[in-house]
Amino acid sequence: MSNHLKHPQRIAQLSLGIYYLGTFLYIAYTFLQTTLFSALIPNAVFSLAKYLCLALFVGRILTNRYSDRQLLGVFGGLLLAVLIYQNSGDTSIVVLMLFLLSSLNCRSSTVIKIYFWTALGLIALTIGSALVGIVDNYHYQVNGSTRYAFGFLYSTDFAAHIFYLCLAYVYVRGKRLKKLEFLIPVVLAILVFLLTKAKLDTALLILILLAAMDYRRLSNTQMKKFDRWLYLFPVLMAALSIGASWLFTPTNTIFVKIDGFFTHRLAMGHLALYEYPMRWFGQYVFQQGSGGLTFPTGLTTAGTNLSYFFIDSSYIKVLLSFGIVFLGCYLFGLSHAIRFNVEHQAYLLPLVLVIICISSIIDHHLLDIAYNPFVICVLANNAVGSVGSEERLYHWFKRDSR
Repeated sequence: MSNHLKHPQRIAQLSLGIYYLGTFLYIAYTFLQTTLFSALIPNAVFSLAKYLCLALFVGRILTNRYSDRQLLGVFGGLLLAVLIYQNSGDTSIVVLMLFLLSSLNCRSSTVIKIYFWTALGLIALTIGSALVGIVDNYHYQVNGSTRYAFGFLYSTDFAAHIFYLCLAYVYVRGKRLKKLEFLIPVVLAILVFLLTKAKLDTALLILILLAAMDYRRLSNTQMKKFDRWLYLFPVLMAALSIGASWLFTPTNTIFVKIDGFFTHRLAMGHLALYEYPMRWFGQYVFQQGSGGLTFPTGLTTAGTNLSYFFIDSSYIKVLLSFGIVFLGCYLFGLSHAIRFNVEHQAYLLPLVLVIICISSIIDHHLLDIAYNPFVICVLANNAVGSVGSEERLYHWFKRDSR
């Protein structure tokens, strides 16, 4: 291989190394912010980690090589991030957008593996620290039952981490999953329910089990029956979440019963849509969490109580905080990722994204890398057998040298 081909390969390897280092740091510091280590670690450390991530992602973007369409997407994404930041004042959109743009021409499977091992280590560290008293093990009394948080800010945060870790494990293992490994989601579901009483996350863990069993059992020919509609799932779930919250009324018995099952998420979503208008590029949305619905809050028959106000639906949160344009673009990216993989008969990622789309109705972690590493699938190369950027650069320069 000639020297002028080795040089771009070294640049590509360096660029990917910068990206993966930034990804590890991004996952680690945002994960720790969901734990009670956030009370022990100075805010200056988190700020330093954030700015270091920004520098690494910018370095990746500047050293990556793009097609004309990708380059246009990079400029469009940066412009969108600036517009959202100006309207919302939320710096997280800047880090998120740079992270997403940095994922162009990298393998999503590598990022999922980085997330899995990082999150596994930090979950073990957090639980262990809570059990020995290094950090507090918060527990909440809700409806006569005790919910433990194991070093996390709230019990549902702990349950959500377990859910996404299990989902990442199933994705990494794929069809290599053994029958014995199907017990993992079952055991985790039982523990999550007994220790946190998070019935929705328990149901999602069971859903992972069913999806993994179907993926391992069904052939590609059988899976093709989903080709015609699966890519519409993100849009349908977003429409269901936003529409049900918009139509909710505390005087309708059916709505009240559904809202009770989903722990007042419809009422909170309706209140959010009432208080904050939908804007093109988002806005600042004030949220007041209190560690759970332990008292009457939100929109009730007795009136409105804002002592607790938190948007659990990812779709409503993204719509109001980041705007119509961003939500539309992200849903399009999810739909495209599902359709692209289905067309290549790679069905595991579509099944994972479908489960995430369902969970996003009841949790707010759709864009949170501390929980959901699959956030990058809207831009990263994620089909089985996709070509990494090193190989792409090699073939591009080999073609140009002819």
